Amino acid sequence: MSEDSEQELDWIHMPPGSEVESLWDCLHDGELVSSHSDLINRAVSLEFIVHHLQEEPDDNLRFFLHLKNVQSVRANVTFRWPGEFIVPEGASRDEELRMGKEYQAKWREESIGWLSFEGSLSTDPLLISDAEFARSNGMLALKISGSLDGERFNDLYCSIFLRGTSISASRSDGEPFTLEQFIEMGRRYWEKYSQRNEG
Repeated sequence: MSEDSEQELDWIHMPPGSEVESLWDCLHDGELVSSHSDLINRAVSLEFIVHHLQEEPDDNLRFFLHLKNVQSVRANVTFRWPGEFIVPEGASRDEELRMGKEYQAKWREESIGWLSFEGSLSTDPLLISDAEFARSNGMLALKISGSLDGERFNDLYCSIFLRGTSISASRSDGEPFTLEQFIEMGRRYWEKYSQRNEG
């Protein structure tokens, strides 16, 4: 492996020993509503609404993730295979799962331009199902997945990937805020949510 490839970090080329950290607690069920790329300063800022982390129902609090020294950005969408998907009556659960996997294996992933992706977020926010980032040798890769649904896209699964050197968080109200606080804020919410459901 060359020295250059050892330094490359993303979800396709994950070096051994990479540390992966989940952002599920703070971003699951949230929406990515805008992305701003600063090409001069090689930075990207992602803006999120996470309704269940807002303090009041009418709260307009937004959360931001900021990536520095960004080297790569991309967005991929998955188009469903247009053929019919029919589960025969009387099929077992195992058969249904197998047929579902076979159907999904026929779907096609396509890339869309980053500027096109950023421009679509005002009408088609990314409804987040999962998010995580990895660190290795001073590099950082961020992956956020979910669905795009609105004026341009019809419930398409989408994954975005960004590669840079660092990540930080902030809030729209200007309060001091760190990524660790953002993750902990989400963890506390889901912990309380779990306790409510058990009670």
